[in-house]
Amino acid sequence: MIKLNPLIKDQFKLTLQNYHTSLLNPPLSNELDFIDRTIRNFNRLNFTVGNQSLRSRSKKIHLTPMVRFFMSSNKPTTVEMGDLLFVCKYFLNGSLCAHRATIIQAKFTKAKKKSWKIDTSQFYFLTQWPCFSMVRPRSNKSYYIDPKAKTWSTYGFVGSNAIRCPLYYSAERILYHKGGIPPTKSFSFMIPSYAGWDSGTSFFIKFVQGLIGENLLVNTAVKALVDDLYIMAGWKPDPPGDLEWNNKESENEIFGIVEFTVTVKEREE
Repeated sequence: MIKLNPLIKDQFKLTLQNYHTSLLNPPLSNELDFIDRTIRNFNRLNFTVGNQSLRSRSKKIHLTPMVRFFMSSNKPTTVEMGDLLFVCKYFLNGSLCAHRATIIQAKFTKAKKKSWKIDTSQFYFLTQWPCFSMVRPRSNKSYYIDPKAKTWSTYGFVGSNAIRCPLYYSAERILYHKGGIPPTKSFSFMIPSYAGWDSGTSFFIKFVQGLIGENLLVNTAVKALVDDLYIMAGWKPDPPGDLEWNNKESENEIFGIVEFTVTVKEREE
């Protein structure tokens, strides 16, 4: 894995601090507000030091991607995929050498006592990842991902009280505390007041360092889904082709994509 230049890392940490502050004032109003601010913050980062650079782009997809799958019955179940897709890519001398991703499901809360409710069907999808198809936008493709990294799907609180102590929990950690899939249509996951960052899913700085998320070069099925989401956003999948940094706005967008790209060109001796 490419090691980030310390100066670039410091610049990125400052960006994260400013982003965190932007989520506090004015207070977040809902999940869509959180998505909007996240997309705006990471729209066009461009840090370059010597032969290394860290860039970002972000965009929202028109409407929320909806997926269909089967649980325990013959009746298909349809749920939304999530709220945000974070992708981190590393290019060495122009070649993609590492590629990771994480899907984020955000839950808005105003309470100091942090809890959330997630529909059982969506929780099942984001933890078990059964074979599924995309129904919005409509597609005939089927996906069977079987991710090896449970951090491929991550849950996080958003809201004034929640943001003051950012909390992101991997599907693996939730399953550990709940002891499996909840039998009811929804559940509350209580977090103790002393809890801070989940060390397994503090996806910002650790994500850029390549410490979490599914390695898409290993899991080609995950990469296929990410590439299709890129196409929905009007981006070209990698590789082949040059990176495009266009980001045209449109209305009625809910699902967001944030991409970080680290490029390194080795010096010729």
